[in-house]
Amino acid sequence: TLDLSGASSPLHFNGGVIAAAGNGSNNSNPIGVNADLLNIGGDATAQISLTGTAGVSASAAASAGGGGQGQGKGIQGGNTGAGSATATGISVGTGAAGGTVQVSATANQGIASGGQLAGGTGGPNENTGDGGNGGNASATATGTNASNNNVSVNATAGGDTGGQAQGAGYAGGNGGIATATASASSTGGGSVNVAVAQTAGNGGAGFDGAQGGNGGNLTISTTGSAQDAVQASTTGGLGIIQQSNGGNSGGTNGGSSTGTAGNASNTLDLTYSGATAPHSLSGNISASGGSGGSSNNVSGESANFGLGGTANAESTLSDPFQLTDSVTATGGVGSAINTGGGVAGNGNTATASVTANSTGTGSNGGSSQAFATANGGRGGSVGGTFAGVAGNGADAMSTAVSSVASNN
Repeated sequence: TLDLSGASSPLHFNGGVIAAAGNGSNNSNPIGVNADLLNIGGDATAQISLTGTAGVSASAAASAGGGGQGQGKGIQGGNTGAGSATATGISVGTGAAGGTVQVSATANQGIASGGQLAGGTGGPNENTGDGGNGGNASATATGTNASNNNVSVNATAGGDTGGQAQGAGYAGGNGGIATATASASSTGGGSVNVAVAQTAGNGGAGFDGAQGGNGGNLTISTTGSAQDAVQASTTGGLGIIQQSNGGNSGGTNGGSSTGTAGNASNTLDLTYSGATAPHSLSGNISASGGSGGSSNNVSGESANFGLGGTANAESTLSDPFQLTDSVTATGGVGSAINTGGGVAGNGNTATASVTANSTGTGSNGGSSQAFATANGGRGGSVGGTFAGVAGNGADAMSTAVSSVASNN
């Protein structure tokens, strides 16, 4: 944390921090109370806060450590650690003394994974056990200035992938959860662009009769409350981007379940009015359901085998001036069966809904545009010459409404 505002402030104040945790060691102890603590990856925390009079750039990146292997019968792979990144940039100068602000916070991004089981066939005398869970990620970015210069704020978080499992009766690790939040403002009327992106971790694969792990579910919501993913304000131009991606299920080789693919939900509902409203407003949100994990030599099929995740995206924006709002939803693809035949997984549904209202009247009003795209998930395929049935594709629904109160 540094404050270099005042007469001696540099023309541009740049800073960045990186935290990278170590991986867990391999574990050969039987599962018992706290036995898997030996191979858990380390947590990573990166924090930076910079204040200057003119331009400020601040970035933080955190990468958690991966889980160590499980070695032996009934030994769990280690869980991935957690990653947390927080970045703040503040420019206090007004008028010509002020400057641009750029802030970025990035956590995990799926770089590490939960511990997997060491090699072998998963037989009675081989290595068997559950895969470690993927770690959670949290990214928070804040940027503000007091001049009419630009403010750009990005927060990106990715849950880590679960580790591979081995042997009947075990399962791949579950994917980690991601949370990204951002706050951006310009009290001097500068253009503000703010983006948050969350991607859940994929489930770990199951080998030699093990089941697949679950992909993570994700929800992003900005509705004008204190708990919003995005807080943003300016009387200049304002652009908001939100992305939500569910994690894929792990898939199985010789098991009956791929795990459950993650669902994704994204909501952006904001109303601006009066003298503090942005002079142009754009929203762009997307949601993508996780895909079913590819599988081989399936031994029976559990209910909803290989089903993709759902995707729901909804936005309602209101502003007195120029307004553009775009929404995209993509349902998850069903699991493919590459060898051994069977019934591949079904795709899942997608719903996209958008409403854009330009409320200004007379010469104060602006144009309004609304775009909605929804794509249902494809069914999974059956590979090669094996007998089987491909999965079904899923329904999609999109709705777009645009209105103006002026003659634009």
